[in-house]
Amino acid sequence: MIELTRFNGSVYFLNPDWVVSLEATPDTVVHLANGDSLLVKETPAEVMERFEAYKARVNAPLPTIVVKGGPDEDDS
Repeated sequence: MIELTRFNGSVYFLNPDWVVSLEATPDTVVHLANGDSLLVKETPAEVMERFEAYKARVNAPLPTIVVKGGPDEDDS
C-alpha cells in the first residue's frame, strides 16, 4: 500500500495495483481501475516515487534465512 493525503487532511492507503493513471489538473487526480478517482495533495511525481518504492519492496528477493541449532542439525 502507498500512503496518500486527501485535501481534507485524511490519510488514504491505496493499493497501487488499482492505479490506471495520474493526472495533474493542476491538483493530482488518481484514476483507479474500478472507475473511481481520488483527488490527493501529493504531486504526480510524489505518487510515482511512492509507487516505484512499493513495487521495489514487493519485487525484492526474499532474504536467505539460515536456522542453526534446529532438530536436524548434528551438535557433535
